[in-house]
Amino acid sequence: MERYCELMERTPLSEEVAGNYHPEREHIQEQNYSLELRLRKLK
Repeated sequence: MERYCELMERTPLSEEVAGNYHPEREHIQEQNYSLELRLRKLK
């Protein structure tokens, strides 16, 4: 219960999380891992 209270104080509310989420900044992950690594090197 003690740990729960500690985490409850530090965990943001879902409204805060939703407000800070910017889908245009999200990286779209390629399913093919080797291709994903090659694409990351290009950036």
